[in-house]
Amino acid sequence: MSLLRNLAGGLRGLFRKQQVEREMDEELRGYLDAAVNEKMRRGINREQVVRAARIEMGGAER
Repeated sequence: MSLLRNLAGGLRGLFRKQQVEREMDEELRGYLDAAVNEKMRRGINREQVVRAARIEMGGAER
């Protein structure tokens, strides 16, 4: 029974981790979109805006 309980706990942890990573990706995308939109309102072209927003975030890898 202990082995089955451990296996079930491991699977739940794996799915939670994937959900947390998805939520973090969505949050970062939302921040990037908001930063891009705010900068574009200032009249900067999209390519420069996206680059500036990513630099402000510290890079997508972080």
